[in-house]
Amino acid sequence: LRQRWTEAPKPLTEAELVELMDQHGIGTDASIPQHIQTIQDRRYVQLVDGQGQPIVATHRGGPQGPKGPKGRSQSPGNRRGAVNVKGKGRDPSPFVVEPDLRSLSSSELTKVSELKVIKPNVGEVVFHGLTDCTDLDVARDIVLKRGYVLVYPDQKNKPPPGEGLNKHATVTMYQCFPPGEPIRTLSDEAVQEYKDKIRRMTEENSACTFIDYDCQTGVWKFQVERF
Repeated sequence: LRQRWTEAPKPLTEAELVELMDQHGIGTDASIPQHIQTIQDRRYVQLVDGQGQPIVATHRGGPQGPKGPKGRSQSPGNRRGAVNVKGKGRDPSPFVVEPDLRSLSSSELTKVSELKVIKPNVGEVVFHGLTDCTDLDVARDIVLKRGYVLVYPDQKNKPPPGEGLNKHATVTMYQCFPPGEPIRTLSDEAVQEYKDKIRRMTEENSACTFIDYDCQTGVWKFQVERF
């Protein structure tokens, strides 16, 4: 017989957490960021190493770190580079990049102007100014889902502010509708109240600037100084 020890599962990153919540239908458009913030406020979990890094269970959540479902790491939705207004469902659509990087020369790839990354029916990000796309890996470096954007989910790949994709950008999200009642039944007061809620949620992140949100179209737009 050989003696062996079991190991606790690794804490979840932000992207992995959202993926699992998508799979299991946990929460609603408005409640997911609230759930995540609540368990942080109650000190069931804590951040380990800043934005994008996993967070582990505290003594209240589990005295020996993350073990099993109750010890799984979770993360707040208002950290830099991770703005959360969760949409329903998952969209497997591939990214569309403009301009078409395949048509550019090696020299042109080093200075792409107003790079746009689009996920149809989900959202788009416009990276302002010139971007060096020589080693760009969109699938690796961008997570774009309904109501959710995360750039550089793996912090090891994240460059300093102003370099790569960690720069001034405009984000437009689609299909971010209020939960509950059909939109046409909402009063003007309720529509404005939800818009104000989205504004507050956006600007909780000091790097974000709210531009607009439309309940009727589900379009949410904001700018970031960095991710």
